[in-house]
Amino acid sequence: MYEMVFKDMDFQLPFSDFQWEVLRWTKLSPSQIHPNSYAFMRAFELVCQYLGVPPFKNVFFTIFTIQRGAEKMFEIFAGKVRSFKERFFLVRPRSEAT
Repeated sequence: MYEMVFKDMDFQLPFSDFQWEVLRWTKLSPSQIHPNSYAFMRAFELVCQYLGVPPFKNVFFTIFTIQRGAEKMFEIFAGKVRSFKERFFLVRPRSEAT
């Protein structure tokens, strides 16, 4: 996981139910998601919290689409996430049993 996801975007472990739902649906691990995508997830959660409605994966993916390939994902935040690969955290289970 990239440091900026926790430091700048206020993500915490364990992830929220909505965040896990997005990860399960995309079939991606947390480290495979670009920080721009985390910014959009967090913004969506904050808007839902402000409106007093629960965040739902289906509504989120109605507003935001997954883009794969050479195109920049979520281009609006391109300036915010420069050099995000310089610092990261290794996230793993505490033991083999968990």
